[in-house]
Amino acid sequence: MAIFDHNRPEWTACLFYQTTDPAQFNRSAHETGVGGGVACRAHQGIGYPFVVYMGAKLSSHRYGKSRIRVVKILRDGKRHTVVEISAEVLLEGDFESSYTSGDNSKVVATDTVKNTVHILAKDHLTPEVEKFAVHLAKHFTSQYSQVKKASVELSQRVWDRLLHHDHSFTAPGSPVPWAKAEHIQGAKEVAVESGVRDWLIMKSSQSGFEGYPKCKFTTLPETQDRIFATAVMAGWKWAKEQKDYTVANRKILEAMMTPFL
Repeated sequence: MAIFDHNRPEWTACLFYQTTDPAQFNRSAHETGVGGGVACRAHQGIGYPFVVYMGAKLSSHRYGKSRIRVVKILRDGKRHTVVEISAEVLLEGDFESSYTSGDNSKVVATDTVKNTVHILAKDHLTPEVEKFAVHLAKHFTSQYSQVKKASVELSQRVWDRLLHHDHSFTAPGSPVPWAKAEHIQGAKEVAVESGVRDWLIMKSSQSGFEGYPKCKFTTLPETQDRIFATAVMAGWKWAKEQKDYTVANRKILEAMMTPFL
C-alpha cells in the first residue's frame, strides 16, 4: 500500500508492510535497499508493521492550453474567406522543477501560449491549417530551449458561402430542420409546424453597431463595419396542408436569408 509521509519530506512515498516475524522485518528492510525500516510493536497477535521509504521520480509530464479560438477573415477585394480554428498546444520538456520544488522559472505561461497563437495567426494562418500547426510547433521549440516537444492540434470549423455570397456564410450541417404535428381526438384538422434550429450564420462585412445610448460606463466604440455571427432558431405554423413541404420550407428559408445578404 502506497502512503505519503509528511514527516519525511525527503521522501515522497513509502510502502507499508505487516509481518508476524521480526526476522522477516529486518530481512525485508535490508533486501529492498531503498531505505530503512521503522518498526513498532502493535497489539498482540497483529504483528510488526513497518515502513520502507522509497524515493519517487516524475516519469513524464506535459501541460498547455486548449480551446484557443481564432477567427480570421481573408479579404480579396469584396470576396472574403473565413478561417476558424480552435487550437490546443501541449508542451513537454525541462519543467520537472515546477512539479517537485515549485520553481516556475522555466514554465511558459499558458496565457503566453494563447497570445502567441493569436498573434502568429495574423500573419501565418491560412486555409491550409496544417502549415500553421507546423509554424506554431516549431516556434515553441525554437523560442524556448526548455521546450523539447510541442504538440499542436487545430480543430477547424468550415464555413460555406450563403447562396454564393461574397461575405455571408453558413456552417455545414446547419440548419437542423424539425417538424411537429398535433391532433386532438375527434378533430378534423391536424396542427402542423416546421422550423429550424442551430442555423449558424456569419457576415464578415456590412454589419455595424452605432447610435446606441452612452453613459460614463460606456467604453465600446461605434463601428460601421464588423464581423457578425448568430445562431438562428425559427418555427412556423402551416395554415393548411402543403402540396410539397420541402419546396415550401425552402422558400421560407430563402426569405429568411435575405437580411444576411
